[in-house]
Amino acid sequence: MRRLRLFTAVFALGGCSTPAPAPDPAPAPPVEEAPIPAPRAPRQAPVVVNRPPVIKQLRVSPEEPNFGDDIHVEVVASDPEGVGLTYAYTWKINGHEDLLVHQPTFRPEQLHKGDKVSVTVTAHDDEQDSEPVSIEVTCRGLPPVMDTTPGQINHLDNVRMRAHDPDNGTLVWSMTGAPAGMSIDPDGLLHYTGSLTEPGGKYQITIIATDPDGDFAKMDLPVTLSPGSKASTPDAAPGAPPAAGTSAANPGTKK
Repeated sequence: MRRLRLFTAVFALGGCSTPAPAPDPAPAPPVEEAPIPAPRAPRQAPVVVNRPPVIKQLRVSPEEPNFGDDIHVEVVASDPEGVGLTYAYTWKINGHEDLLVHQPTFRPEQLHKGDKVSVTVTAHDDEQDSEPVSIEVTCRGLPPVMDTTPGQINHLDNVRMRAHDPDNGTLVWSMTGAPAGMSIDPDGLLHYTGSLTEPGGKYQITIIATDPDGDFAKMDLPVTLSPGSKASTPDAAPGAPPAAGTSAANPGTKK
């Protein structure tokens, strides 16, 4: 009994022991995840900014209009985007707008010497307007009008020539092609005293009335003289129509 107990005790003391638990395995390194790219913003088309048209030049004709003239403006303009252009026109006389005309051609109902005619043009490309551009011209005035006709002249001495200036300017008279002994005063009084040395023949006399601006009216007067003549009658008989090639009223402007 004692041996059995001892064995039992020994067995109890030196018998098989329970193994220690195994240590926990080391944690696995974390797996690095590839970054997820952010979604791309949609690609936007470039923004096209419309630029306004540009007026480069205005040209007005005639440059010195008179009453009865059609005044026309020509526009030179461009659009940066190549768009077709339309135009707006504003016409003024001496600063007063004509509300009825909005076209490139303007015929004023009345014009006087010294009147200022202006036009303002704006170009439009359906989205924007150009900067307005203006141009101004000055009315020159009308040339003189000859009132005397060749058929009214039945002698050549002490004859009052008559003409008028629509702009009420003072006219100065002169002539060309006259024979010796013939002259005209600056105020239009024609003189002829004749000349003993006159060779005789045909003369084409031109009588001219000139206004302060250099515009003029002229009349051609054919005269035939005999040698040493004191003839006092022109070729055209009293009341007869002007001879061929003559003009009772031939207005012009200075060059």
